[in-house]
Amino acid sequence: MKYLIFIFALFFVFSCGKKRTISGRVYNPITGNGIEGVIIAEFREKFCLSYDGCPDKALETATTDANGYYSMPYRDKKKGQYILFNYGVDDNYYRIRTTSHLDNSNRRFISGNQVYDLLLATKGYMQLSITNVNCFDNNDKLTITNLYHKSIPELINSGVSEYNDCFNQTFNNSFVAMGWWIALGTVTKNNITTPFADSVYVPEGGSVQWNIEY
Repeated sequence: MKYLIFIFALFFVFSCGKKRTISGRVYNPITGNGIEGVIIAEFREKFCLSYDGCPDKALETATTDANGYYSMPYRDKKKGQYILFNYGVDDNYYRIRTTSHLDNSNRRFISGNQVYDLLLATKGYMQLSITNVNCFDNNDKLTITNLYHKSIPELINSGVSEYNDCFNQTFNNSFVAMGWWIALGTVTKNNITTPFADSVYVPEGGSVQWNIEY
């Protein structure tokens, strides 16, 4: 009888899985400030024969504190367990990256003890205006070869943009990450090409007019 009890207890321990911890921080990589109130939820995949599938089972949740930290216990029981960040802050923040790979559905499958950070930069508004202030002739050309964020390597547009003739246009407002944005390229006038560089700082949660004049 004692032997059966021991076997049952052993089976129970292994079926429950080992106690593990998911922890980390959600923060703005530009300011270094933590972001409070982000919900992290753990789920386990469920499989069934229903045509519409089965909803995954919610297991645990955690919420970031005033400094952006969170910690969540879970049982490392079987495959198919993952975490999701609740993007209730999406209206105010620009998602940058995580410290681990996310699949196409933004799930992060977990096993063992893991530290898992999420970087969110505060959004700001930018309105871009490009003006050829000293137009020489219709052969004038501004070529922007790189438009990128100084602090966030992922935010870069390396495609070439050209603005010809006596160009003068103001574009619509757009959401971008706060911080320094830099444009690099060349200006051609009177058959002479010179390097070009300009920059603008997007304030946290604010707006800016970027007047590029050449």
